[in-house]
Amino acid sequence: MNKNLTPLFIFALFTTGFTPTSEPVKVKLFAAREASTISYSGTHPFHSWKAVSRDINCVITFNELTRAVETVAASAKIISFDSRNTNRDSHALEVLDALIYPKVNFTSSHITQKDNSLIINGNLNLHGITRPVVMQAKLISGSNENIRIEGSFPVKLIDHKVKPPALLGFRIAEEIVISFDFVFKQN
Repeated sequence: MNKNLTPLFIFALFTTGFTPTSEPVKVKLFAAREASTISYSGTHPFHSWKAVSRDINCVITFNELTRAVETVAASAKIISFDSRNTNRDSHALEVLDALIYPKVNFTSSHITQKDNSLIINGNLNLHGITRPVVMQAKLISGSNENIRIEGSFPVKLIDHKVKPPALLGFRIAEEIVISFDFVFKQN
């Protein structure tokens, strides 16, 4: 570097507020499996149910400076959902062709955040069909070490070429609700 420019460069660094740091502003955080869940709930004329999975993978890009979630990607194995009824779960595996399409996946395309409210646009892949979805979520910062994101969104089974199964001659509702509660631990 030119000796005449060195003092000018140092002056510019200090007057612009730039301070070199080794700390990253954007970090990738992985959901803690023991504390995170994805579930789906559905209804039938005679009952309703909820199936929960803790066998999930979820990662976010988090901007520590602005406290903003910038990207989200999540995945869960279809076989991992438990409704506490083995017959229902076995039938769900058949209906969803879990041997052919073993996972449900989501990837965000755009996130709008205002305070702790998130509107997450992205793509849901279920039963081999990818469709755009919009979900509302909340960002909850419990402590400096934990970040929690929870929310839900409806999914029409027929949009993913899944024929709603029937029980006693009545089909389940065409729309299920997918809910999520992810806990991320910061170091």
